[in-house]
Amino acid sequence: MKNKKAFTLVELLAVIVILAVILVIAIPQVLDVIDTTKVGSLESSAKLIASTAEKKYAEFLALGKDTSTIKCKDVSKLNDKDYGTCTIKFDENGKATVSIKGKENGKFEGLKLKELKIIWYVQIYQ
Repeated sequence: MKNKKAFTLVELLAVIVILAVILVIAIPQVLDVIDTTKVGSLESSAKLIASTAEKKYAEFLALGKDTSTIKCKDVSKLNDKDYGTCTIKFDENGKATVSIKGKENGKFEGLKLKELKIIWYVQIYQ
C-alpha cells in the first residue's frame, strides 16, 4: 500500500471551526462599517444642502425675495430612489437646519441611528 499524504477529517473540521469563529467575529464589524458609511453619506448630503440653502437664503435676502419659499429641490437634486422627505428651516440669522429621511427600499433602508445626530446646524433622522 502506498503512503498517502492527506489531511485527516479532524484536521479539516478544525479548519472549518476556526473559519466559522473568524466569520462570527468579522460579520458584525463589517455590518457596523456599512451602517457608519450610510450615516456619513446621509450627513454629507444634509451638510451640502444646508450650505447651499444658506447661500440661496443670502441671495434671496439681497434680491428682496421671500426666503420661506426655499425648498430642498431648489438647492439640490436628491435621488428619489434613496431619499424620502427633505425639509429646510432657517433661524433668524439665516442658519439652515436640514432634515432628511431615507426612503424605504432605498440605500438607507434599515438604517437605525442610536440617537439624533446633530452636526453643527444639520439635523439627520430616519
